[in-house]
Amino acid sequence: MDEDEIRYWLRSGLAEALYQLGDDDACIAAAREARAWCLQQQTPLASLLLGQSLFRRGHAEAALDALREAQSMIGSRFFEAIDSEHRDGIAQLMAQTRAA
Repeated sequence: MDEDEIRYWLRSGLAEALYQLGDDDACIAAAREARAWCLQQQTPLASLLLGQSLFRRGHAEAALDALREAQSMIGSRFFEAIDSEHRDGIAQLMAQTRAA
């Protein structure tokens, strides 16, 4: 079952639960495992959760890669998908790096 697609789908759901529980380290691990599969499926969940968890942990550069990846899939509704408590900080971070 190591390469079974259901494993990656379940990992993205696990990452979401861990994010909601505030366990960023475990969320990051689960999201990284699911990320490639989610990208292949054009599903932004793993990238979105990875970016937000990395942002919460203070890893801005790493967070930007994942957040931009999610934004490319979500489009104009990207900021609606970000948790409201981090929305302004993430928007500011993304704007600063765009201007640099």
